[in-house]
Amino acid sequence: MKWVVRVALILGTLLSVALVLREGLGPILSLLRAAGWMLLWLVPLHTLPLLLDVAGWRTLLRALGVAAPLRAPARLLLIASVREAVNRLLPVANIGGEIVGIRMLCQAGGEAASVAASVVVEVLLTIISQLLFAALGVLLLLRLTGKVAAATDLFIGLALCLPLIAALYMLVRRGSIFARLLRAVEGMLDLPAHLRVLRDQAVALDARLQQLLGHSAALLATIGWQLAGFVAGALETWLALRWLQHPVGFGTALALESLTQAIRHFIFVVPAGLGVQEAGLVGFGYLLGLGNDTSIALSLAKRMREVLFGVPALVYWGTRMSAAALEIGSLAHRELLAGFFMDSYVDYVPEQVQWPRLSPESQQRLVTLPFWQEAVATENVTSNTVAAAAALEPDPGLRKAIELQGFEEGRHARLLRALTTHYNIPVDHPPRYEPHDLEHDFLFAGFGECFDSFFAFGLFALARESGFFEPKLIEVFEPVVQEEARHILFFVNWVKYRRSQLPWWRRPAFSVRCGGIILKQVWSRAKTARTLGGSPQAAPATPKRPVTGGADDDNFTLSAHHELGEDVTLHKLLGRCLRENAARLAPYDARLLRPRLVPALAGFMYRVLPKRI
Repeated sequence: MKWVVRVALILGTLLSVALVLREGLGPILSLLRAAGWMLLWLVPLHTLPLLLDVAGWRTLLRALGVAAPLRAPARLLLIASVREAVNRLLPVANIGGEIVGIRMLCQAGGEAASVAASVVVEVLLTIISQLLFAALGVLLLLRLTGKVAAATDLFIGLALCLPLIAALYMLVRRGSIFARLLRAVEGMLDLPAHLRVLRDQAVALDARLQQLLGHSAALLATIGWQLAGFVAGALETWLALRWLQHPVGFGTALALESLTQAIRHFIFVVPAGLGVQEAGLVGFGYLLGLGNDTSIALSLAKRMREVLFGVPALVYWGTRMSAAALEIGSLAHRELLAGFFMDSYVDYVPEQVQWPRLSPESQQRLVTLPFWQEAVATENVTSNTVAAAAALEPDPGLRKAIELQGFEEGRHARLLRALTTHYNIPVDHPPRYEPHDLEHDFLFAGFGECFDSFFAFGLFALARESGFFEPKLIEVFEPVVQEEARHILFFVNWVKYRRSQLPWWRRPAFSVRCGGIILKQVWSRAKTARTLGGSPQAAPATPKRPVTGGADDDNFTLSAHHELGEDVTLHKLLGRCLRENAARLAPYDARLLRPRLVPALAGFMYRVLPKRI
C-alpha cells in the first residue's frame, strides 16, 4: 500500500506542476495578487463547515452513550482539525486522519470500541453524503450549462457507486467484518498470546457498529449535518472567486465544490488530493465558464487555507503525541494518578517505631523547637480534612487513593503523638477537626501542604547535613517526608482532574476559588517571609500562641530555618528547597503534573535576593 501512495503522490505532484506550467505562472500570480490579503479570511471561515461536520460526529457519539465531556464541541473540533490536517497535509491515503482521531479520543478517556465505531460509521455516512452532494452538483451543472451528455455520464458514474455503497453498508451492518478479518489473520499467522485480546476488541467493535447502525434517527441527523457542512464549504469557493475578480452565483460555486470534492474523495489514494483537486477544478470550471488560470488560482488559494489551518493542528498533535504527553482529565490521567499513589504506598506503624536514644544535647534541641504545637495542629486539620474529602470524588479509584492519603495524614498525626510522648515534648492535642466546607477545606489543606512540603524538603536536608538531628531520627522521618512529596503530586493532579470533569460553565468559578485560596496562602507566607532576613541570632523568639489550625499555623516550615544552629540565610534555604523539591518528585512518572507555583516563586526570589539575606 505504501508504494501505491508514493506513486500516487509523485503522479499527482507532476500533474499539478504541469497544469500550472501549461497556463503560465504569471497570470495565476496576478489573480492571487489581486485578491491579496482577503484570501486569509478563508482560514477562519473554514471553522463553519468543520463545526457542522463535528455536530454529526457528536450525534453518533451521543447515540453510543459516550460521556458528555468526551463529546464536547471544543474537544471534537480540535480532533477534527487534526484529522483533516493529517489527511490534507501528510503523505497518507486520506484515511490516516481517522486513525489519529480515534487514538486522540481514546487517549482522552473514550472506550476504544465506541470511538472506533463512531468514526467508521461517520466515514460510511460521509460517502453517502458525498454521493448526495455530488448528485446535487450534477443537477446544478445541468441547469446552469445545459450540457446533457456530461450530466448523464456523471449520473451514470454516481449510479455505479450505489451497489458498492449498499454492499459496504450491509457488510458493516450485519457482517461482523472486524471479527472476520481478525479470524482470517489468525488463520494465516500465529498471533502471540498478548495479541489475542484483539479478538475481544474486534467483537466489541462489531457490536458497537450494529448498535449504532440501528439508530436511524442519529444516522439521518448525521447525514443532514454533513450535507450542511458541504454546503457551507461551498461558501469558501464562492468568496474566493469573488476575491479573485471572477464572481459567480452561489449555485455555480456549489456545483464546482460538490463535483471537485466528489473526485477528491473517491480518488482518496492520492495524498492531499494533489493533482486531483487541480484537475477537477480545471475540468468542471471549464464546463461552468471559468478560465483555467482562475481555476488553478482557486486551487492554490484552497491549498493556502489548508496549510494555514492545518499546520497549527499538526503542531498541536505532534506535541500531544510525544512520549510525555498525557491529556489532563482523560481516563489515562485518572488511572495513572490513582495507580501511582496506590503503588507507591509504604507501610509502617507509628506505635511500633523504635525511637532512638538521644544524647541530652540532642533531646534538648528537639524539645525546645518552637513548632511542635503548630505541627500537631496542622496535622489534626489536614488528616481529618483529607479523610473526609474522599466523599468528593465519584471515581472509585481516585476515592480509594484519597482515602489512603487521609490514612497517611492520620498516621503522621499518630507519629507526632508518639514522638512528643516519647521525648516528653509538651503539646496540647486539639479536639478533632471537623471540616465545614469540604471542598474548600480540602483545597486549603492541599495548597497549604504544597507550600509547607516545599520548605520542609530543604529544611530536612539541612538538618540532616548539619547534624542537628541524629541520623537514626532522620531515618525515622525519611518516609514521612517522601510521603509529603507523593501527597502534593497527587493533589495538584487531582485539582486539574476535578476541574476538567466539571461542566464548562462551572470551571471559571472553581479556578477563582482555587486562586483565592492560593492568594491567602501566599499572603500568609509573605507575612512570615518579611521576618526572615539575617542570622539566626537576629531572629526573634517564637512566642507561644493559641492553636487555631488556620493559615498562620501553617508557617512553621518557613520559619524553622532559624532553629538549625547554623547561619542559614533565606537565599541558601531557597536554593536547597529548589534542589530537594526536584529530587523528591523525580522518582514519579514524568507525565504527572508537578507543583509549579511555589517553586516558581521561590526560584524568582532565589535569583533576585542577595546571598547574604
